[in-house]
Amino acid sequence: MDKKINSFSKKKNILKNFYKRLYIRVPILAEFLKYFYVKIFGILKILIFLLKIFILKLKNPHLLSLPSKHIYALNILLRMSLELKKKKIPFFLLGGTLLGSIRQEAFAGRPSDVDIGIKYEDQKKFFKILSKINNIVLPVETRKIPGNKIYKLQLISKYILIDINFFINKKSKKYNNIRLNPYEVDKKKKQIKFIKNNIDNLKTTKLYGYEFNSPLNPQIYLKKKFGKNWKIPDKKQFLWKKINF
Repeated sequence: MDKKINSFSKKKNILKNFYKRLYIRVPILAEFLKYFYVKIFGILKILIFLLKIFILKLKNPHLLSLPSKHIYALNILLRMSLELKKKKIPFFLLGGTLLGSIRQEAFAGRPSDVDIGIKYEDQKKFFKILSKINNIVLPVETRKIPGNKIYKLQLISKYILIDINFFINKKSKKYNNIRLNPYEVDKKKKQIKFIKNNIDNLKTTKLYGYEFNSPLNPQIYLKKKFGKNWKIPDKKQFLWKKINF
């Protein structure tokens, strides 16, 4: 993986140096080539994405009605889920991903990101399979967001952001034990705290008919995260199934 990254960086530097030299000698030609390169690259990016969606829909005809972004994000999540299950790493949906699952059994809006949670004690096992997760997501950038520990990992690909949040165990006078992630906050930017049992004993939720894990009592979390009107989409969205609360 490192060799591929180094090779890509070298090629990128060669192109940059070529552009600088050309700009000094023939600036108009350099600007034209830059414009042409950006346009062609953008078109190729769209064509590659559409080809991937076409192949996914051929393989999964029951998902033909799904918008492109939905089927792409679902495919990433299913493949990640398979790798995590192999290593017995329980994970659960969070944020907008959980919101869509509970509210309509689909992603909320056009999924630009997928949010999942993992218990902090499973972090070492997760990092052992990170290379396999990277082969699924194909990130162009990886961000580890630290405090004293790594609480959040972001895998940023050309088409989607994967947010992986690690939840620590903490003592609480009110609930005996709680689990929290410093970056998981409510609408008022206050930390959202889960009763330990709500994460240690997960329940099942669905996305497009596929089963995933959710914290117990997800409605309590969703109300804190998105407000009292979380059951009502703020704009027209794709509905896989209408849920009556």
